Amino acid sequence: MPISEVDMTQATVNADAIKNTDEQLRVRYSNRLHSFGYDPKTLGWDTAQHQNIRFNAISRALPKNKAFSLCDIGCGFGDLRTALVNAGFLLEYHGIDINADLIQEASQRHPDCDFSVRNILLDDDTATVADWVCALGVLNFRFTEFDNEVFARQFIRRAFALAKQGLVVDMLSSHICSTYPQEDFVYYYSPEKMLSFALELTPHVQLFHDCAPIPQQEFQLVLKHESEHAL
Repeated sequence: MPISEVDMTQATVNADAIKNTDEQLRVRYSNRLHSFGYDPKTLGWDTAQHQNIRFNAISRALPKNKAFSLCDIGCGFGDLRTALVNAGFLLEYHGIDINADLIQEASQRHPDCDFSVRNILLDDDTATVADWVCALGVLNFRFTEFDNEVFARQFIRRAFALAKQGLVVDMLSSHICSTYPQEDFVYYYSPEKMLSFALELTPHVQLFHDCAPIPQQEFQLVLKHESEHAL
């Protein structure tokens, strides 16, 4: 039975359902790593170019010309760190993922960074508190054991609580790209509903829906604890 908008604000996903889904995703990505190796295809990207478009899109929300710490949830190989450093960002990077095989690969490629196998909804994550938190692609799958909308809200609340300054999270948009067929294994979120939810957490919210499809239309939500332009 669909969950009403009122009930959704209070609903949560139980830990057992999250653990079961985690295990399915671990198997999926370990198998892809075995098939593709260090390649964007392992993480569900068709090309490195499309991966970098996403990285460039979220980078506009991050602080420029000053150092900050960043916790990358669902970090995969840690490629975001490389992209941001190459773009001139001054950051202390921390990567977390639920897949130990991906974390091992990331640790080998970025030995000067901190990586760990964690789920922020299941583990004690005080150690992952950072100035900024980002989560790219984490909410894309259509889950079978629980409601995507409930999970997304629960996840965003927790991720935002771990951020000292702000959170950047992306989602597939319900405003479907006309040049790419809709797929049944991913979930499309209403930007309008997610913006309304974010405003329940903080008044300092930005929504970007202007990125080129890669290949599907995405949007980014940026939640900040304080305005950068306070008087």
